[in-house]
Amino acid sequence: IDRPLSSVEPDNHFVATKRAFPEAHQTAPLAPALVAWLVSPEHRLFHQLWHATRDKWHRLDEHKRDGLRGAGWQPGPRDGERAARGRRKHLNGSGEDFFFMHRHMLAHARRLQPDLPDWTRLPLPSPLLEYDRLGFIRYQENHDGNSVPPAWVAADDDELSQWLHGIKAAETFFSNFQVWESQYQDPDYLSQLTLGQFGSEVELNIHDWLHMRWATVTRDPANGMPVTGDRNQTDYAPRWFGQDNDFLGDPFSSHVNPVFWRFHGWLDDRIEDWYRAHERAHPGEVQRREVNGVPWFAPGRWVQVGDPWLGPLTHGCGGIADAGGGAGEMEVEAMKLALRIAFSGEEDAADLLRRTPRRPWYARHMRMPKGQS
Repeated sequence: IDRPLSSVEPDNHFVATKRAFPEAHQTAPLAPALVAWLVSPEHRLFHQLWHATRDKWHRLDEHKRDGLRGAGWQPGPRDGERAARGRRKHLNGSGEDFFFMHRHMLAHARRLQPDLPDWTRLPLPSPLLEYDRLGFIRYQENHDGNSVPPAWVAADDDELSQWLHGIKAAETFFSNFQVWESQYQDPDYLSQLTLGQFGSEVELNIHDWLHMRWATVTRDPANGMPVTGDRNQTDYAPRWFGQDNDFLGDPFSSHVNPVFWRFHGWLDDRIEDWYRAHERAHPGEVQRREVNGVPWFAPGRWVQVGDPWLGPLTHGCGGIADAGGGAGEMEVEAMKLALRIAFSGEEDAADLLRRTPRRPWYARHMRMPKGQS
């Protein structure tokens, strides 16, 4: 404040107003055509269900698995399903499904928004206020949409609150994210992995952490109040389908967030690093080919799956015409039914769940960042 230091002390006063963190969809919004596709019930439910069946398959009983098979939503070919978690996750080709489905999504998104940005490197944490005041202020204003939002506090879950604080800390970026960034571009490391092993490692390590590091708290669209544990996974009230629901911690909403496409673009580039590493170490052993309109690879020594999974589009009975477009009301209801089957164990244990905190999807299976207590 431009006032003489000799001014009377009571005259030196100001008012501070607390502002909400400016989110990426406010400072760097996606193109309207892309947003219209992303918020559609078909694509919201497709993305949630694709992740849910893969993540839960290894724990479902055969009755529930048969229910998903009947709906055409088993994760892969019948009786040869590829669970994303469990003991065989690195060996069953589920990592190839992970890479392929997101490359398929990226291709469609880039047709709707050709200038869709992605990261060439992971964004650095905020400068320290003590050393770069203007840089700190610019970071908090989030002009480019890349700033890490603040952690939130879950009053009924101290462990989640501490974990969120840890994953968003600058120390975690340097001890975890930068290590992954280097490792996943190291040709000596990549040339030792099959595509499925690499995809599974990326999905369950840096991918899940990226979702939660850049996530802001879920807010109920009806009143803007924070929902610290995210929406109920089978709550399909109309208010959750609006454009403002772009919580990165839930596959139902994460793809609506502009940051999703930035880090998934970065992850997709790592597939090409993997290919180049094998071309250097094992020339000609990985062959390129096109699969369902997507530049991909032929099965061989380093590629296990010849038919990457896109839901009923590639496996099962019927299904949506593409990953989220033009399927109609019947497909929406079919996906809701499949999701209720996948989450039926949680619904059956409703009394128990009411006594335990509900956590965001990508935070359910994750450990505390290294160096955090």
